[in-house]
Amino acid sequence: MAAHRILVAAHPTGVRRLKKVLAGHELTTVETLDEARQALDGQQFFCMVLGIQFDESRMLKLLEQVRSEERLAAPVVCVIGMKGRLSDTAIEAFDKAARALGAREVLDMTDFPDDERGNLTLRQAIDRFAG
Repeated sequence: MAAHRILVAAHPTGVRRLKKVLAGHELTTVETLDEARQALDGQQFFCMVLGIQFDESRMLKLLEQVRSEERLAAPVVCVIGMKGRLSDTAIEAFDKAARALGAREVLDMTDFPDDERGNLTLRQAIDRFAG
């Protein structure tokens, strides 16, 4: 598979896992809205993976900004890793909001074990919705 330039905007814990999951791609990781804006101003991305806990839960704000600029038309996959810490209602509301703002998919990383097989399956899911 060809390597792609991917923006990963997530909490440091999510970034660590996503680096394993997306190994082989050219990743640009950011932890704040300002870092994300700088990265988006300087580069084009094949896709973006945005985590719910990005910059103190400002992922929807970033998604809104990304979708407001036509030049940033890359597909977006949002990830959640908080099952058990958020109610099902909150996760469902987040899912709906992210999709309404243009996310192609919302994946809960806790549905994929953090092992070789689970990370491969998560990567395949991201690749499927990013491409």
